[in-house]
Amino acid sequence: MPKKTVSSGSAFAGRIVLPNGTVVLLKEVKALPSVYMHLVIEAGSLFDPGGREGLAALTAESLLTGTRRRTAARISEEIEFTGGALVVQSRKDYTSITLNVLKKALPTGLEIMSDVLTQPAFRLKEIAKKKEEFKARIHKEEEDPGTLAQKTFLAELFNKRFYGQPLLGTEKSISGLTKNDLMGFYQERLSRSRVICAVVGQITEREFMPLWERYLGPWPETGIETPINIPSDSKGRGGRIKKIDRDLTQANIVLGHRGIPRSHSDYYAVFIMNYILGGGGFRSRLMDNIREEKGLAYSIYSAFVSGRYAGYFQAVVETRNATAGVAIDEILKEMKRIRVNGVSDEELNEARLYLTGSFPLKMDTNAKIAGLLTDMEFYNLGLDYPERYPAVIKAVTKDQVADAARKYLYPDNYTLVIVGRQKEIKWPG
Repeated sequence: MPKKTVSSGSAFAGRIVLPNGTVVLLKEVKALPSVYMHLVIEAGSLFDPGGREGLAALTAESLLTGTRRRTAARISEEIEFTGGALVVQSRKDYTSITLNVLKKALPTGLEIMSDVLTQPAFRLKEIAKKKEEFKARIHKEEEDPGTLAQKTFLAELFNKRFYGQPLLGTEKSISGLTKNDLMGFYQERLSRSRVICAVVGQITEREFMPLWERYLGPWPETGIETPINIPSDSKGRGGRIKKIDRDLTQANIVLGHRGIPRSHSDYYAVFIMNYILGGGGFRSRLMDNIREEKGLAYSIYSAFVSGRYAGYFQAVVETRNATAGVAIDEILKEMKRIRVNGVSDEELNEARLYLTGSFPLKMDTNAKIAGLLTDMEFYNLGLDYPERYPAVIKAVTKDQVADAARKYLYPDNYTLVIVGRQKEIKWPG
């Protein structure tokens, strides 16, 4: 860890590493007199202890329910007065904090953000209200068949741990969380983990860094390391079938298996292979087969979702109960076909063109640029990632894509979740 500030940069953005380990990524965009900040802290739901699922999310969202000097209402009123927004939310890998304000209101916004991050009150009354809100959201998720299928799929795939833990927890786990739990998680992880901060807008390093030092400089020296030991069986937990009976005319289906983490050397070959299989919207094989040729569904897609420590593959479709079995059969056929036959030159070229041509759309707002910057740092993609990306995509060969299909698609070893009227569903085979 550096003990002095170290600055570097690329044509895309500047990078400043502070003595406490905080990384600030800064990109000046002069179009509008506003500043968008996106902070990422490695304190996501992956770190929820067993039986206390939802702890990371409840802790994160409770930061906005009051500090030692401000109530929740006052935080909201003061941010609203600046015309800006302050949002805290937790994901699987990390917790993020975003501040979007006019440039002239940045000192005010930073002062409030600093207060929220460093002086949380975790008042019992506010925790109780937030817990009831979480329970309502959990109940709503249970009522939504698509969300229920997705949550169940991840729980089965990861044995209800790590990426399989429900972000919001369960009604039981949320009920059992205490103020000490929240304070403990905050002290152990939210206030001590390394901070990655992307700053995008009409501001220079020379203007921003004094403000950071003034409002967030006292952040403790970081470097906490909590080993995440996710079983590395890349084919893991296949062969599980979970049927959830709901009085629905449409069956919600999620089929898949373990995938690869974002840092995997085969990531881009897998990325392109999935685009051709089911990630390319109306141009994908799954869409051609299941929607256009057989008329089984309005939409179907597949995705390799890659986190910091693990990933997964999933194919998702909603179809009539009576055609669920056929749809599942066709998904498996397409997985086997791409494994056996690979892809054509035309498919590969089209995927390359789309994936490189659409990349600028990931940078057409300050918010998107900030998200890209934090991803680049969090997943160790490098500060020159935007410049390298087109060449990386174009360098992937047809053989590499075919090899990726053979290595990372498991049509004979999958986990399947179906939410629907089970008596009407005919199973494949």
